[in-house]
Amino acid sequence: MFNIRKNNLDKIKSFIRNSEEIKIEKSDKEKLIEMIKPTIGIKTQTSDDKNLKVGKSKIGGKPDLPKGFEWPRANNRPMLFCAQYNLSELTKLDKENILPNKGFFYIFLSLDEQWKEFNGINQ
Repeated sequence: MFNIRKNNLDKIKSFIRNSEEIKIEKSDKEKLIEMIKPTIGIKTQTSDDKNLKVGKSKIGGKPDLPKGFEWPRANNRPMLFCAQYNLSELTKLDKENILPNKGFFYIFLSLDEQWKEFNGINQ
């Protein structure tokens, strides 16, 4: 599900460093390059929740929540579940070693009234 492409970072840094299209001082280009950080890409494939082991990273479906977890709310309404990431699956891709090596990262979404087509709650 996850991957990292180091070559892309090197290409971006090289482009900034060598481009004449980017009209800023060389020292500012280097400051900009220092701010570029690696990312972890996500490649998805369709799967039914019942075919996934409990605790695997996933987008959508039903989250595998710890006992006693209180479903998040916004504006007195339950938020929509978006994704869960098992951090033990991500640490081997974390080139800066900033992520914890265990636990979960859950993403929930709150939509405002303008997004009426997303009015279902999936808990």
